[in-house]
Amino acid sequence: MSGPPPRAMSVEVYLATEEKSPYKRAYVGGFVYPLHAQAGASKRHTLIGTNILGTLYTDALKAGCRLYQSDMKLVIENSTSFFYPDVMLVCSPDNGNPYAESSPCLLVEVLSESTASHDRFGKYGMYTAIPSLETYLEHLS
Repeated sequence: MSGPPPRAMSVEVYLATEEKSPYKRAYVGGFVYPLHAQAGASKRHTLIGTNILGTLYTDALKAGCRLYQSDMKLVIENSTSFFYPDVMLVCSPDNGNPYAESSPCLLVEVLSESTASHDRFGKYGMYTAIPSLETYLEHLS
């Protein structure tokens, strides 16, 4: 995650302010990280995510799963961490939270040079500890 330094914040304040924030923010262990301090993603980054989403879309619908691209928050159960994966597939029953999912079976991160290190080491450990997760993919854009 690049941009301004992380800001300390309680989970409650993070969740209360996230919907009105002008940009997406990850939350990890009491600190908020702006995800898009710079506007937009590259064409290549966006196309990779869109192609993965498009490939999965029909089969996900047929299976009764929910498929999201980058705007759905992932809450790590029993943790104080929230992320926005590039692609998330959820096939478990709806958790009732209209703003977050918690039991993905597939997560995809499209890495950029500036985020690759954090994604490969920081997020990887948290993502792969999710009991429902069957597959984690990452692709360098």
